[in-house]
Amino acid sequence: MKEQRAMIHGQSVRNHHYVLSKKSFEARREQLISSYESGAYLKNPDSKGQPPANPLSDPSAMDGMMGMMKNNMAMIIPNTLIMSWINA
Repeated sequence: MKEQRAMIHGQSVRNHHYVLSKKSFEARREQLISSYESGAYLKNPDSKGQPPANPLSDPSAMDGMMGMMKNNMAMIIPNTLIMSWINA
């Protein structure tokens, strides 16, 4: 959420630059650029540049994925029956 709000703030400053004086706009732009580059708005600034964690290595994530797959399969079977009944 913090990252999303920072991006929206940057877009708002860019889109409404005509309301600000040139000096004020340049100061805000430079502050936003330096904050984006340093990772100040990231949720976990320490993890900047590292690959995301593998979801398959976490057993609880595997249980969640298996649960979703079971629910999807439970919905596919009735849908197949209904489609075959409609086509008949």
